[in-house]
Amino acid sequence: MNLDQGYWYVKDRRWLEQWTASIPEECFPFDFDVRKKITPRTPKQNNAIHLYFQMLAKDLNDQAWTVSKLIELTETLGEVPWTPYMVKELIWRKIQIALYDIESTAKIDTKQINKIYSVVSMNMAKIAGVSTPFPSADDA
Repeated sequence: MNLDQGYWYVKDRRWLEQWTASIPEECFPFDFDVRKKITPRTPKQNNAIHLYFQMLAKDLNDQAWTVSKLIELTETLGEVPWTPYMVKELIWRKIQIALYDIESTAKIDTKQINKIYSVVSMNMAKIAGVSTPFPSADDA
């Protein structure tokens, strides 16, 4: 156990039991803030996500799926082709927030990336007939 910047980092149940046993009774009631440590995405994963946005935007445009057709935006928007930024904001981020209530793509971990991609990919295939593979480590 290490005290770092006012937090105790407890690696496993044994450490937790040792730590809680060492708290004097007069310290209670005691508030605990427990957080799961997540493994942040790697630079390659970040590159892969953004490459995927680019690839999906191209595939949607190649199939003539404009933003207004797929997302059902108002007529004032007109027929707008997809950009990687629009894929990120209008497709990926909406699913990311729905699944994890996390707005920033910088705050999602590896498992979350895989799940979000799975949902995006399934919906793009079902709705638009577009199946864009996630980039491999060699592509990113």
